[in-house]
Amino acid sequence: MKSNLLGILSAEIYKLRRSRTRFIIPVIIVLLTIFLFIGLSAAAEKNFIGIPSGFYVASASLGWMVNIIALALVVITSFQISNEFAMGTVKSAWVRPVARSTWLTAKTLYLYLIAGILLLFVAILVISLAWFKFDLTGLMEKNYLIHSAWSMWGKLFLVLALTFWTLCAVVSFATAISTLFYRPGSSIATILAFSLLMATLGIFPVLKGFLLSTFISLPFEQMSAMTKGLPLPLSWSNLVWRTLSVSGVYMIVSIAAGQLIIKRKEITF
Repeated sequence: MKSNLLGILSAEIYKLRRSRTRFIIPVIIVLLTIFLFIGLSAAAEKNFIGIPSGFYVASASLGWMVNIIALALVVITSFQISNEFAMGTVKSAWVRPVARSTWLTAKTLYLYLIAGILLLFVAILVISLAWFKFDLTGLMEKNYLIHSAWSMWGKLFLVLALTFWTLCAVVSFATAISTLFYRPGSSIATILAFSLLMATLGIFPVLKGFLLSTFISLPFEQMSAMTKGLPLPLSWSNLVWRTLSVSGVYMIVSIAAGQLIIKRKEITF
């Protein structure tokens, strides 16, 4: 099983390296990141009380970009899974003695890797822009140090780790949905419908804390509040526990559902 898992992962990485369209989504994300950073920087310079914090602009930019990355991952996941059924290429994987569960696990791990690469790439770009334009220094108010630069660096890395965990849950959820359909368009539409439902349910405070959509941007909302010297919506320990637990439940349930669906899915050879 281990050799099959590594073999499928290697094949996916090889296909990505050979694909002519592998640069399309990164280029789009880079352009969106730059335009968003410019807009938020201008707004911060106009409305920020005192000198705008580079950590604040970086956090606000990443908070917006995480939602775009989540959408990109939904599209990528749908094409990675549903398109295999549409094109019939999944048959070549199952001609060999490869269990369906192994195939789906390898696909999911590959998509986790893509999520990590996209998040890290955007984070490096945004942090570099913030460092160049504003510098990343501690938050001062009337010669009083509110948060040191080291403290904000530590919290930024924590927020990135929590966000990656949540993006993995998004990938798992999208993978489970994609195993139901034979066309990527159908899976994308269904996932977007679930996203709209979560956004609607998020209006109710009682339900908001149990929705995956809440935790996609919540860590960076917390970071943005910290970098402005505002009261935090949650304690850091509470944020970590809730993000790990809620996203973890979605991830576990989605992985189990995906494995169950793929084992029962009818594939005609």
